[in-house]
Amino acid sequence: GDRIAQLDAYYEGRIWLSDSSLAGKRVSGSFDLRDPVSALRAAAGSQAAEVSQLTPFLLSVSPR
Repeated sequence: GDRIAQLDAYYEGRIWLSDSSLAGKRVSGSFDLRDPVSALRAAAGSQAAEVSQLTPFLLSVSPR
């Protein structure tokens, strides 16, 4: 949840967490904030989650 909020600050649109259980997952690593979508995909992938682009300015993170 905290990492999503941090990445959301760098993304031009909004990032929506479709399942609140993902908010409690721990993520560690080094992510390039110049490309927040790739950073989000990498973080989600480490937690068995996926990122879908719903509109040009809305990303959804959901469990696989």
